[in-house]
Amino acid sequence: MPKCKVGSAERTRRETEKVLKSLVSLPKASLERIRRRAEALIQEADCQGAEPKGHYRAEYVKCGRAGCGCKTGAKLHGPYWYHYTREGGKLRRRYLGRSKPPGA
Repeated sequence: MPKCKVGSAERTRRETEKVLKSLVSLPKASLERIRRRAEALIQEADCQGAEPKGHYRAEYVKCGRAGCGCKTGAKLHGPYWYHYTREGGKLRRRYLGRSKPPGA
């Protein structure tokens, strides 16, 4: 599994806190449904194993800086690794970094 980007753990913690605060006002029946769904998601994650769905791809990109040689396509930056998945009919791309991820 690829390493987490710096700051992603902090962002996850903040998002979790935000969700938990929104749950405070819900009735007990709703909280029970949420608990059951969360348990099902955890079980799904355990069954999926370490190999995520989708595919990996190394890409060379343009940076956008004025005067950089990549503007003309002479020398692009990279390779940068991305993980592609399809969620709800939409193609999602997640940046993984410069080093090749295991399983790619």
